[in-house]
Amino acid sequence: ELRETLLSSGGSVIEIPVPKIIWNDGPVENQNLARFEWIVIGDAFAAEWFIRHFASAEDLDSARFCSLGESTAEALRLAQIHSDVIPSRTDPKSSVEALLQYETDLSGINVVVVASFEYAERLSDELIATGAVVSRFDAYRAEFESKSEIARVRSLFIGGAIDEFYFLDPTEITFL
Repeated sequence: ELRETLLSSGGSVIEIPVPKIIWNDGPVENQNLARFEWIVIGDAFAAEWFIRHFASAEDLDSARFCSLGESTAEALRLAQIHSDVIPSRTDPKSSVEALLQYETDLSGINVVVVASFEYAERLSDELIATGAVVSRFDAYRAEFESKSEIARVRSLFIGGAIDEFYFLDPTEITFL
């Protein structure tokens, strides 16, 4: 209905494909979370995965949490987990800069990154560059039916050809 209304008023519509979430539901080794000084949660999906696997862990109190985005912090808050740092931008470089404002030197600091496979890799690389000792939990991966359509939408967005976005589901924002 929204599509037809926009088209009839002279607008053009590009539908962004919604990804399929593939959870990493393999066995999670017994992890001593107390060894991590920072736990970085990449998004609300990663928060959901973390809560499913670790929310009952008794060793969460000693760790500090960095939640990438308000929706991530809110998901953790609902599980009674406090976020110490919530960067205003969630790209890997900005996320590390926000951590460095709180923890001025990450050298030798044990950090675990919980995120999608793709994001965990990029964020881990940024953290390693600071001297942090990084572990990862790849919580999930997102699969798109048409990768070329996602590339086209990103190009249009970066080029300034998209004026507005309409989302029917809040989780769609994560993948933009």
